[in-house]
Order: sequence, then C-alpha cells, then structure tokens
Amino acid sequence: MDKVQPRILIVAAATLALIAANDGGGGAPKFYPDDPLWTLPAPLPVKDPHKRKINALYDFVVNTVATPGDKQLPGAPIIAKDINTLGEIPDDPFYTNRNRARRMTIDELRRGAWRGNEPVAPFKVVGSKTEGITPGFQILDAKNRRYLCKPDPRSNPEMATAADVVSSKLFYALGYNVPENYILYFTPNELSIDPKAKVTPAGGREREMNRDDLNRVLSVMPRDREGRYRVMASLFIEGKGIGPFRWFGVRADDPNDIWAHEHRRSLRGLYVFASWVNHTDIKAGNTYDTVQQVNGVPVIRHYLIDFGASLGSDSDEPKNARLGHEYMIDKRASRLLPRMFDLGLYSPDWERADYPNIKSVGRFEAETFDADTWTSNYPNPAFLNRLPDDTFWAAKQVVAFTEPEVRAMVETGEYSDRAAVDYMVKTLIERRDKIGRTFFEKVLPLDNFAVRGGQLAFDDLAAKYGYAPVRDYRFEWFAFDNRTGQRTPLQGAAGPSVPSRASGYTVAKVTSPGNDKSVWVYLRGADVVGIERTW
Repeated sequence: MDKVQPRILIVAAATLALIAANDGGGGAPKFYPDDPLWTLPAPLPVKDPHKRKINALYDFVVNTVATPGDKQLPGAPIIAKDINTLGEIPDDPFYTNRNRARRMTIDELRRGAWRGNEPVAPFKVVGSKTEGITPGFQILDAKNRRYLCKPDPRSNPEMATAADVVSSKLFYALGYNVPENYILYFTPNELSIDPKAKVTPAGGREREMNRDDLNRVLSVMPRDREGRYRVMASLFIEGKGIGPFRWFGVRADDPNDIWAHEHRRSLRGLYVFASWVNHTDIKAGNTYDTVQQVNGVPVIRHYLIDFGASLGSDSDEPKNARLGHEYMIDKRASRLLPRMFDLGLYSPDWERADYPNIKSVGRFEAETFDADTWTSNYPNPAFLNRLPDDTFWAAKQVVAFTEPEVRAMVETGEYSDRAAVDYMVKTLIERRDKIGRTFFEKVLPLDNFAVRGGQLAFDDLAAKYGYAPVRDYRFEWFAFDNRTGQRTPLQGAAGPSVPSRASGYTVAKVTSPGNDKSVWVYLRGADVVGIERTW
C-alpha cells in the first residue's frame, strides 16, 4: 500500500540513507519508527503563487469529453497517495481530521466554521456578484468585515440559503475547509451603497453602482412576513485568493501539493460526502485556493465553497430530478441504450419520485438515491478514481452521524417551517444508511483495530450499525520482515490472540468464511501500525 511519506520528497537523500541503514539497510522499509503519521512535516513556503481563473464552459467541456487525469486500470489499482499506513489522512492543506478524530459536540457541529463573525448592521454595498447564476452583492458590515451575499429564488424562499449553510456545516465536520456562511436578515433601510462600489453589467463595462442596480437585485428576492430580505452571507476567506483548484494534477506553484488530486483520498472520498447531500455542482469553479500564513510560513490552503446547489436546491430553482442520477451530457452506455430503444416508454425511477410540497426543501429525496451510481453534474476525475477503500473511509464517517447531530446542523439553516427540518433530517438519515449498506459491502468493513488483553480487537461496522448480521472471523498470523516485506506463517497461532514474539513485526490476515475480502493488520509489538484492505 502506498503511504504518506512526503519526507521522501523534501529531505536530503543522505537522511533517507541513514534511516534505511538504521533499519537494517538493503532498501526502504515498509514502516518507519514514526508510523502511522498523523502530522505532516512543516510545509515549505509558497514563493510565487499564480492567480488563475478556470473558465466554466471550458471546464465542463474538458471533463465531459476528455475526462483528464490518471484513470484506474483493471488489475492495477492506484491506491490513494495522501494516506498514512492505517489508510487515514493526516491533517494537510486540503483536509483536517475533525469529527473523525474526536467526536464533535452538538454545539461544535452547530457552530461549524463560525468564529463569531455574524454580520452586524448597518451594511454598505461595495459591489455586485457577477459570477454564477444567482444574483448577489458584496457588503461591509458595521465592523468593516466583507461578505458575499446570495439570496433565495423568489419561488422558493429559504431553499438555497439554507442549503448553503447546512451543507457547509456538514462538510466542515467531515474535515474540509469551508467559509463562514451565515443566514442574514436585513431591511432596506439597513442597506446603503458605498460611493466606490462598482458593477459590471452583462456585456458591459465596469461602472459605478447606483441604487437602480441594487434595486434590480432586491426586486427578485423574496421577503418574509416582517418585510425583511434573507440572504446567505459568506465571510470573505482570509489570505490572498489565487483562484480554484482542479480535480486532477497538482498546482505547479505549490511545493506542498505533491499528490495528483485524482489520487487524494480526501477528494476521492468526497464523492460519498457529495452524494449524501446531493451536491451535484461540485466543480473547479466551486473551489478556492488562498495563501495563508501558517506559523509565519505562506501556505496554500484549499477550500470548498458555494453549496447553494446541494440538498434540494439548484441555487436559482429547485434541483432538476435528473441531477444526481445522470450527467448533464451522459455518454455512458448504461444511460444511452435504454433511451435509444425505449420508443418513448422508458421512465427511470427518479422521474417518478415523490417530493414534499415544501418550497424551502426543493427536490430532495432518498427513495431513488443510489449511493454507488450517484453523479455530479459532469465527470470529476477524483470521483472516477475512487476505490472501495476510499469509499469505505468516507462512508464510515457519514454513518457515524446520529440523528440528533444531523438535526443540529440542519437547524442552522433557520427553516421557518418545522416540517422542512423534519423532512431534511429524515431524508439525510435514509441516504446515510444507503451509503453505509452500499460501501460497507465492498470491503470487509472492520475498523478501530487495537490489541486488548493480548487479543486483536476491532469493530465490524456493518454489524455495529445494523446493516449486516454479526459474522465469524478467521485469523492467519505471520512474522513480517519490515525490510524485505516477507511474511512467514507462524505455526500454532490461531484466533484473535496475538502471538508472543520477542520483537519485530507481526501481521494478521483477517477474513470471514464465505467472503473473499480480507484485512491485513500489521503490529509492531502491541501497536497497530498498518492496515491494508483487499476487495
């Protein structure tokens, strides 16, 4: 299994030679003394980052027609590169272990990325939002903090703003960098236009913004019973923005971006997380790279932004029922052939799905959700490279959320209709369980390995969460040579009892009768230092 060892790329060859020599020489060992790694070496400074912009149409065409990046080949899987020897991801500029590493409290889940920066009136408009399909504007609040504001479509009050806030809480808990997204209510008299505000009309040139420009934005926004406007106010992300990241390759101007994005477990596994909340518009244009100071070193951090097209929302309207089930332009034979020969009679199940009559929900349901075939709007190289161990890593995090925890995050969307909250929670829980059943079936879903009382202990997650019955397990024990990789059977060793050995490494092959999948567990003494899964 590939493992995270960025030191291979950033330390001197002499140091590597010394490490290998201390381990016996003759080649790089499988495990180093500090495995498993949970913290990466201090990042290298970013010296000359380039700001870039990715054209939305170009990105759509390239990914739909060419699907760039490496591709998995039959019989030669490319295991994720950003993982440690346990198959987990150390904290890095893409991902931070949060709820996975330590159960977040209900209050922490509600807070998410919030750091006490709720917008404070009065507000000054400093510019209009010119990108994307949703009209909006930028404001400075009374404390001179800048926010991007996006409203709901008039037809569906609360739908897009709630989706943006709720999904940002879920993705934050799952480990991703997201902006601080707030629900903001304001009245017209709390809004003024900064004299320096600029606007670029469609097809026109930039000019000073006037009240008519603002009124055009406000005129399409719904108002509540008190006459207030409601927007999602996203605090500008700190640091120097340098544009989006791609879902394949690396940033050539970032010395710390050493693994091709399509081979990062944090991005492959994001397929599962995106499917859970039906975040179909997950593309380069909805990512954001920024240069921030980390212990005085300039480092590029990678963000996910703009969740307005998640849950039942497609930002400016309820989500089309087709999205999440088929690509916008779907070339796959499994999609084309039924349509070619159906004589107009074929109707997929998603076309017949039932949706609640709740405007703030839009179109979001669980009955026709298929966790294994869900699609974003167009092909994503990282998603296409996902392997069963990537989806298992993600699925075990999704199923760990309890109903009260999901409810706490959904409530931050500030739905005025309690039925909307109840429906969203119910649907997310049903989709959660489909994810668990689907991806736990692809591997032997054993986790949380540890030696207790001289025995190898673990959890069968499928049994723990009620997706499968408790099963029997078979253990084969081997002595392991860390330098050569040779495994030698240990005679007389059986069951979960760890064989008594004076020193060195031991490995257990754990299987279940009638199941062709296995988990290899490597021990250094009584410490679990490595896990490999087969499927």
